[in-house]
Amino acid sequence: PTMEPPSTWRVRRARAGFLRKVTVKGWVLGLTLVAAGLASLFFAVSAHLDVLDLMPTTDPDDLQRISDLEDQRAVLLNLAFGALFLGVFAMFVMTERTIPADIAQRQMMSQVRLTDELVTNLNLKGSAAYIPAKFALTREKVLIPAKDSSLALPIMTDDLVFSLGADRATLGIFLTPPGLDLLDGFERDLAVSNKDAGLEALEGNMQIAKLGLGLVRDFKIKERNGETILRIEHSAFADGCRTIRALMPDVCRQAACPICSAFLTGIARSTGKIAKVKRVENDTDRIQFHLELVPWE
Repeated sequence: PTMEPPSTWRVRRARAGFLRKVTVKGWVLGLTLVAAGLASLFFAVSAHLDVLDLMPTTDPDDLQRISDLEDQRAVLLNLAFGALFLGVFAMFVMTERTIPADIAQRQMMSQVRLTDELVTNLNLKGSAAYIPAKFALTREKVLIPAKDSSLALPIMTDDLVFSLGADRATLGIFLTPPGLDLLDGFERDLAVSNKDAGLEALEGNMQIAKLGLGLVRDFKIKERNGETILRIEHSAFADGCRTIRALMPDVCRQAACPICSAFLTGIARSTGKIAKVKRVENDTDRIQFHLELVPWE
């Protein structure tokens, strides 16, 4: 038999791997949308053939019928291509996690414990402030201050970790947000950028966490009474979230788990403002962050 080149093997393995990773929900939703798209396309072609049957003509009734059919054809074509695109998108995005959920949950717990131990040993009491990548700062940071007070940033650089309060800057530590890589991964998967996109665009882009990956059951970002409120309810890692809130309740207010941190970092990235945590309601599975967006000029 003819030997296939290695490039062909890689393509086939990649295709097989993709087919195994697509969830049942992804297949059902994707195939349903594709079927709806093909049905719309069929009716659009049927309307087009009816137009051809009536042409050429000068009869007013036939001309009106042609106009109606052309409008119908245009609507059906838009529906067809939209449904086909969404169907294929659903099958590509709604895939299983490549890391088993229990392993990922343990990794999340380890990261949260590490941050909590660091903050506790440094006796930091303040609430987190998520800082956008601006000026000399090329990636987002989260400030955990020694205490809650007016925010005064030192000269920000990527390698800054400790702020000692010189020149009246806020005393505290600057860390890489636990959810930064997760947020970057969402953007790569969707080929979008949330930078300066605004909260509405961020909320739309972050649907991948809910619909595509099932990381959260629900989330909402809204502005009310001068506050920006992030409401989030975990799904895949709900048990880990409950354990964290029971053992380390201040983590939500100070550094947050990677999933919540990804949303909070996204708020800073999409607005170009410092997202300062004012308070957190985390006594139920529906966690609510109350934020103040502080301009950083």
